[in-house]
Amino acid sequence: KYVKSLKTNNCGMHIHVSRNSFSNYNVLKAMNIVYKNKEFTRFIAERTSNDLNQWAPILDRHYNSVKRALIDYKNETSGTYKKYVKAIVNSKYNAMNFSKRQTIEFRIFKGNLDNQNYRKNVEYIQALKEYSKATSWANVNINTFLGFVKSNYKSYENLNKFLNQNKKDMQQALQLDK
Repeated sequence: KYVKSLKTNNCGMHIHVSRNSFSNYNVLKAMNIVYKNKEFTRFIAERTSNDLNQWAPILDRHYNSVKRALIDYKNETSGTYKKYVKAIVNSKYNAMNFSKRQTIEFRIFKGNLDNQNYRKNVEYIQALKEYSKATSWANVNINTFLGFVKSNYKSYENLNKFLNQNKKDMQQALQLDK
């Protein structure tokens, strides 16, 4: 009666990870997956577009800032790199919130009380982190990310189950992101 997380549009699951778990370069890779693939991110978060836009918007300008930040990072112009990242994160209402000093907050997920979906969400963030460490920038894209998740099935069992059970919806999201 009092637990409304699944049946309301104003409640979400936020996952915090230590800033120390991502290097600056790797966080750009994770941001690339999240911000470049808006519909896939919406799909994995189990949010409607309206809910995601209200609580954790993923805007084209965010992805453009990620691209500019990467160029500046590669050119070792850290001042402007930080400026572009700050342009994305100047509000806590973003898919990835950097306003906390010690953590990166992922704000994308729909509120959840289901154990398998809860674990799927945590596994998605863990997969983003590990994929970012293991993959060169030249190979960062949604297809290599999905291959990474699939090839590490045991580590991301709930995420893989979700992707397999919702293949049609996932394919639609990936088509919209093209």
